[in-house]
Amino acid sequence: MEDSEGRWSKAADGSAAAMRMAEKLIAEMKASRGSEAPLGYGTTAYELPAIFALTGESVKNVADAEAFLARMDGTEREAALYAAEVAAAARHALGRDPAGAGFIADSTLREMGLYLVDGTIPGIAVIHGKAADAASAASLTKELQQRGILILACGQFAGQLAEAGVKAAESRRLIALGDELSMAHAVDFAVRVGLAFGNIQRGEKGKMLGYIRERLKAFVLAVGEQDELQQAINAGAEFLGLPVITDGAGMVQAALDAKGITAQSVQIDVPVAYGPAFEGERIRKPDVHVEAGGGKSKSFELVVTRAGIEDGRVTLVGRDLDGFEEGQLIPLGILAEVSGKRMQKDFEPVLENKIELYCNRAEGLWFTGKRGLIWLRVSKDAFRRGLRLAHMGNIIHAMLHKDFPSLVDKVQVTLITDEAALEKELARARAIYEERDVRLRGLTDEAADAFYSCLLCQSFAPDHVCVITPERVGLCGSVSWLDAKAGHEITPSGPNQPIAKSGDDIKGSWPSVDDYVRKASHGHLDRFCLYSIMESPCTACGCFECIVGILPEANGFVIVDREFAEETPLGMKFSTLAGSISGGQQAPGFMGVAKRFMLSRKFLRAEGGIRRVVWMTSRMKGFLREKMDFAAFGLDAGFLDMIADETNARTTQEVLDHMTKNAHPALQMERLM
Repeated sequence: MEDSEGRWSKAADGSAAAMRMAEKLIAEMKASRGSEAPLGYGTTAYELPAIFALTGESVKNVADAEAFLARMDGTEREAALYAAEVAAAARHALGRDPAGAGFIADSTLREMGLYLVDGTIPGIAVIHGKAADAASAASLTKELQQRGILILACGQFAGQLAEAGVKAAESRRLIALGDELSMAHAVDFAVRVGLAFGNIQRGEKGKMLGYIRERLKAFVLAVGEQDELQQAINAGAEFLGLPVITDGAGMVQAALDAKGITAQSVQIDVPVAYGPAFEGERIRKPDVHVEAGGGKSKSFELVVTRAGIEDGRVTLVGRDLDGFEEGQLIPLGILAEVSGKRMQKDFEPVLENKIELYCNRAEGLWFTGKRGLIWLRVSKDAFRRGLRLAHMGNIIHAMLHKDFPSLVDKVQVTLITDEAALEKELARARAIYEERDVRLRGLTDEAADAFYSCLLCQSFAPDHVCVITPERVGLCGSVSWLDAKAGHEITPSGPNQPIAKSGDDIKGSWPSVDDYVRKASHGHLDRFCLYSIMESPCTACGCFECIVGILPEANGFVIVDREFAEETPLGMKFSTLAGSISGGQQAPGFMGVAKRFMLSRKFLRAEGGIRRVVWMTSRMKGFLREKMDFAAFGLDAGFLDMIADETNARTTQEVLDHMTKNAHPALQMERLM
């Protein structure tokens, strides 16, 4: 087998060619647009990320790029990466991007970050080259998808997938970036993981290379014959710490082994593909065989604990899918009964919340909603391939056993389409939902004997610690106190550890919490104030749903969600703000949070709570208007109108004008600074 040095000697010509390509495109930009023409992407805070991260140099325009390229030795291993990055950015500026997703935005990277740290996405495969045929490309892709791997496809391989009818979409964990030069976008993605989650600063090359080698579960699959440019990019990827696996039998397993990735596909008795890659699949109305729920027919899901059940038994009460006409709206009830020595009633909603996720992983099955408001669609293609309701029972049975082995000994599933039987079970389900709500409302931080840690994100952000309480959900929005408690029951030595507490503090500071945080952050942190943003606030990995930031002139705070791509009154976009608080840093005045934490009375309690919010995106206003119990805060829904948003305020002065016009309470509150 040829070693990497031997391959590099063949790739040097390709690196020099990439350098010439970059120089030519930059010269063209200079001739047509001038030396100050901007170079880069508006969806990242990291300029040209590879250059930003590895050299520390700032390349923001044509003049910067021209000077940078002049200093580069085109035969160096790194040069291929930098030249490809400059060439791709220049091509983008000239409006010549090939078909494909192109550059991946910071917001997408952070959204993917949650799935990377919790293992939903166990690794990233960058694939380029040309497979033997389209069917071979589709087969390789399916093997990776069923293992949950995120696929970034480039070059002719991406074209072969389209030829085979394989749909590329972010929601399917398959992103077609573009041609071979678009490999630069995959490299940019890799280094930004370190910048966003690893608290690595610009120019810290050694730290970045170590991070990618040791923490980033990513690899390159070089399919088919590789030309000089492809070989140059492969050599650059190896320099970066991404192993390059070439064609051969067992190449997927070889790649997984090279990065220490454990990614077994789940074998369930269903006639369609099953895996995390299909979680985000959408089934449009013309493709629907049958539909259930969505507020248009009666439906529910319920998990309850019951003794005397038969493990693996799946019962259908009523007609199956082939008993309904195509396009028909049907009733549907899903009842999963479980038993186990360690199972607790408080864990029932935790398991119940997983049903949506489990069903969505079946290709051709779309499921959303919770409790009595579920909505399900089955595609025509999945129905033709034999998918029936009993298969949903098989999925729920298998996955509850897989994910909760220490809680669940037996699982029995009943699916109901009979109207009379469903009505009876729905009444029982509603009574159980109400009973749970009463019990959950009693779960307060004051009443809890212990909080729980979540250290999942330390795989990417080694110094970050989440402390989760009954009233403070994890900043990703996915881990509640009950989830963490169940996680500890399942894996006592895992990332969810109990943290004893005593007493109370307006700022949410306890010595026992500080002791735990100090140890869990490897001495990086000394203190957490769970209810304060101004004093020792909680850290962030990078998976947060929203950022809260201080606007001193307005004596309050701004809230921006990850989906908002425009500039905020703070003078920064979400991506720039995120870059300054990620990676386990404490940044007084700024904090990453989950949307649901804003519904808590502990949100910003030390600074006056929700009354301190002076600007937020209209999307977040809609969320609060729908979800918030305003009476619990002594407010009514009209309070939201006092808060400015992007439709009426883009600058600090416009925020102040809106506050004055609407008599916002922050104007009369004690000064923050």
